[in-house]
Amino acid sequence: MKTSVLMMVLAMCFVGAMVLAADEAVTLTGKVSVTKGDDGKVTAIKLAVGEVTYNVTLNDKGMGLAELDKKVAKVTGTVADKTITVTAFEAVKREPKKEHKEGAEK
Repeated sequence: MKTSVLMMVLAMCFVGAMVLAADEAVTLTGKVSVTKGDDGKVTAIKLAVGEVTYNVTLNDKGMGLAELDKKVAKVTGTVADKTITVTAFEAVKREPKKEHKEGAEK
């Protein structure tokens, strides 16, 4: 009896910890991809981070990402089931590539 009660309490603590962790903000950097309908309205926004693609919740902040279509963005928000609810974002400026001239010293 004591063992089953202890197991139940541990399981509840584990589930509670997972729920709290899901509410923590994370920051992801990836490429923004916007899908529009025939009427030109945004129907979906995705953020590709390496090999993982996140759906973006289409709230006010999420819709703001549409201006960064095909660009890299640093996005902060909460993630659940590969969907990110955006709380902040910014464009990531890429460093210009340095040209290597043949015969130049390193």
